[in-house]
Parts: sequence; structure tokens; C-alpha cells
Amino acid sequence: MNTNSYRLAGWSALIVALVTVFTIVTFAIGITVGWEKVGLPNDLAVSGKSIGLQRRSGWQFPVKSDLTSNIVDPLCNCTMVRKIQATKGENAMSVQSQIRESMQGVIEYYAMNPDKALSHDKEAIAVVEEGLRVRATGPDGQTLICDMPKGLGGGATAPSPGWTMRAALANCEAVMIALRAAQLGIELTTLEVRVDSVSDDRGMLGMDDSKPAGPLNMKVSIRIGAEGVVSEKLHEIVEWAEKHSPVGEPLTRVMPTEYVVEIA
Repeated sequence: MNTNSYRLAGWSALIVALVTVFTIVTFAIGITVGWEKVGLPNDLAVSGKSIGLQRRSGWQFPVKSDLTSNIVDPLCNCTMVRKIQATKGENAMSVQSQIRESMQGVIEYYAMNPDKALSHDKEAIAVVEEGLRVRATGPDGQTLICDMPKGLGGGATAPSPGWTMRAALANCEAVMIALRAAQLGIELTTLEVRVDSVSDDRGMLGMDDSKPAGPLNMKVSIRIGAEGVVSEKLHEIVEWAEKHSPVGEPLTRVMPTEYVVEIA
């Protein structure tokens, strides 16, 4: 064999050795700092063999809404997992399942421990910041700021307490409807809750004691829809939410309230 052949063989061996070392070093770094930091695609991760864990910057459970396809890597004899983004419907079903399971767990706990169901609600403490602008805070850092219209001497820098009451009712009705739908395994495609009321401001201003300070009546308009679900079932969901709304139920006890349901 001539000198050139020896040189060519030597260079080939050197290249193979360098590639091997690079592969080993890359894999070691990937295990330590996560694959996305060593140039592999961001949607790739190494999975554990039997417990379904994914490797990035640390071991963690994969997101339930992610679908995966396995790719065998012969260099490390491990399995690569390419994450496939789940569809909107699959994500919605995952959220619904979580809501349903959580609610069932609470129901079962209170069924076995009825004395635990009675508790003191978290208090709200309000202080005046300036003029008629007030700030309410809760024990866990919750904050709600209200102000009055300029016509009443306020700064109009935040919603009025009356509006926040209507907003609380709208939010609560929407939450209870969504909760009930999830409990029944129904995926809502449309849900909108509107709350309006009629008031006589003379009651609030003390001009006429025969007039109530709060609304004379309230109207809750609900637009709801779900594919493949009959309107009767959607009406039942709304009626259940009416009866079990922790904001709406006490309001309807003392104030005429009209519920209007539109099936989308």
C-alpha cells in the first residue's frame, strides 16, 4: 500500500472518530440541559421507557392534550417523541374531563365528610383610596377597585359597585353552566351571558324611601349552543345553573329576575 493510501485511511479513521465523539458529547449535553438547547427541534423530547416521562430541562409528566408519535433513534437506543398539537376539540375534552373529575372528587369528599361542607367564605375588606375610589382586598391577594361616575362626584377610574355586581352574576352564571355541561360530558360551542337591570336612582340618593336603592329588576340573557345536543337538554343545564349559582340564587330570592335563553 502506498503512502497516499495510508494517509487516506488515516484521515478516514480520524473523521469517523470525531463524528463518534461529537455524537456522544451531543447526547450527553442533551441529557443534562435538554434537547432544545443543543440544536434539536423544539418539538422533540426523550421519553422514559415505561413511565411516559419527557425530557427537556428536567423530567416532567407530558401534557395530557399532546399526542405523540415514537421515532426510534439507533444512536442511543432510545425513543424520540415528536409532540403533535392536539386539536381544539381534544383540548376542550381534556379540560372537560378535568372539571368533571375535580367536581366528582369534591362531591364524594363532602358526601363522606358533610361537616366539612360548611365553611366561612373569604372576607373582602374595602378601604377608600381617594374620593369615592375604593379598593377591596382578599386574604389571598385578591383586589377589586371601584369608583363612581363623575356625575356623582367620583373619578370614573373604575367600574361602579353596581356594575361589578352585574358582572359577578354574569360570570357566576357562565361558570355554573360550563361546570354543569362538563359534568354531563357536553362540549359547549357557544356560551354568552348578559346581565342588565333597571334602577331608580332616587332610592340610592335617599330622595324617596319608597324606592329601593338597588335594581328594581334584573334580566339574565343566555346564549348557548352545543353540536348534537337537543335544546331541551341545554335548557335543563341553564335551569340547573340558576338553582345552584352562589351569586344568582340569593339575588333572585330578593329581586325579580327574568331569565331568557337563546339556543345558538
